[in-house]
Amino acid sequence: MNNRTAAFHGEMSWASNMYEAPITFDDTKHNLREIFPQFKFDCKQYGSSEHLYQSLRATNEADKELIRTAKSPQDSKKLARTIFTRMDWPVVKVEAMRLALYLKFYQHPDLLLKLVETGRKPLVEVNWWNDKFWGVCDKTNEGENWLGRLLMELRAHSKLLLRLEVD
Repeated sequence: MNNRTAAFHGEMSWASNMYEAPITFDDTKHNLREIFPQFKFDCKQYGSSEHLYQSLRATNEADKELIRTAKSPQDSKKLARTIFTRMDWPVVKVEAMRLALYLKFYQHPDLLLKLVETGRKPLVEVNWWNDKFWGVCDKTNEGENWLGRLLMELRAHSKLLLRLEVD
C-alpha cells in the first residue's frame, strides 16, 4: 500500500460514490449529450454519484426514479440489484461511472480541488468486499481498479484545464 491512497473512506471518503454529494443530471453547461449519447439526461437531482450510476442501469423511468429517490447511496445500490438492467450495461457501465464522476466533481469544486491535490499519487479503491472490477481486493491485492483509474483520469484532465485557465 506504499505511495498510494488506499481505501476511499476516512479522509478519502469524498472519493467514494457513497459520499453524499448531490448532483444534477444536466448537460446544458457542458454539452455532455455529444460525449455520452447512450444516456438520457433528465435534469433531476440525485443524492450521490452512486444514485446516478445505479439509476443509469434502469430500463424504465419508474425504476430509475425509485433508485434516484433512495434514502442513501447504499440503498440505491441495493435497489438497483432488484430491477431489470439494460442489456448493454456491461458495455456502458464504465462510461456511466465516468459521467457520474464528472458531474460529481465539476458540480462540487471543493471535491475537485481535493482530487487535484492528491497530486500524482495512485488512487486505488481497496475494498474488503472482493470487488475486483471497480477496486482492488485487500486480501488478494487483485483487481482492475476502474474507479481509481477513472478518478486519476479526471484528475489529469482537471489539472490540464486548470493550467489552460491560468495561462
